[in-house]
Amino acid sequence: MRHGLTLACAMALTIGATSLPAHAQDGPSVLAQQRIEVGGAVITPGLTYSTLNGFRPLTLDLYRPKTQAGPVPLVLWVHGGGWTGGSPRGDMLGRDGARFFADLAARGYVVASVTYRFSGEARFPAQIQDVKSSIQWLRGHAAEYGIDPARVVLMGGSAGGYLSALGGLSCGDKSLDPPAPAGAAAGAAPPSNCVSAAVAMYPIVDLRSHSVYIPASGVSARSPQRLLGCDVVAACDPARLASSDVLAHADPKDPPFLIFHGDADVTVSPDQSRMLLAALKAKNVPAELIIVPGAVHGFGNVTDAQRTDITQRLYRFIDEHTRR
Repeated sequence: MRHGLTLACAMALTIGATSLPAHAQDGPSVLAQQRIEVGGAVITPGLTYSTLNGFRPLTLDLYRPKTQAGPVPLVLWVHGGGWTGGSPRGDMLGRDGARFFADLAARGYVVASVTYRFSGEARFPAQIQDVKSSIQWLRGHAAEYGIDPARVVLMGGSAGGYLSALGGLSCGDKSLDPPAPAGAAAGAAPPSNCVSAAVAMYPIVDLRSHSVYIPASGVSARSPQRLLGCDVVAACDPARLASSDVLAHADPKDPPFLIFHGDADVTVSPDQSRMLLAALKAKNVPAELIIVPGAVHGFGNVTDAQRTDITQRLYRFIDEHTRR
């Protein structure tokens, strides 16, 4: 990993060198042969968790402790990218994201970094359905991967922060549940997609706000209009717009939230996170908002001291809500 080669690049090279045909990717035991050991973690990249007719296979990278005595909590990361792109191996706090997830796994967690359908492939609610589908798939394979299905933390940044917030707040909302996977027994209840806690980093939460991300009219390549499948917000399907409203999903039964935002973010206003905090507090949901001084969108410019502080706060929050 030295000489400028990031762990994410090494993972991509590993997959490229051992690429498998699409039909072979359905079996986790086949892909489990691809292993990268980093410090105290073992990484299995490119596990297929969903195959939907007409779409590319949806995959996740799995990071596990090298040694574990029993089932451990699951932390699931959802990347950003305006719902139009992005990578499960993108940067995290201005550093190699894959390295961050490996470090977290070494602390005693299974970490999954997931892909999902972009707005150019499918409109909402496909994206949140994919996130929920990945949670269900991981719970269904909990014994195989050493996961405690009762302890799951959902975490994401930017567009992924929107999806992590919505996923954390929509437990039991059947309108956002994924379709049953191919081959599922008729009438069989899928594993739960509810979570124990959620982390939203510099999230978008109000898709109707014209002050953030949304132009006054027209479709931007990186806009919620494209996510929702409408030219202007006023013309969006009311039912789809309502179901996409993160804040409207808040209720007293929601899990604890940790929210981060930079006060120098001009891509997504910190007011978005303040609105999320207010909605959660109004329902008496445990929540904390941390405003990071000088941080831009994505936290790519944070100082080493800020990066350490954010990381430690994340660790404490995850530990607090998953350790028994």
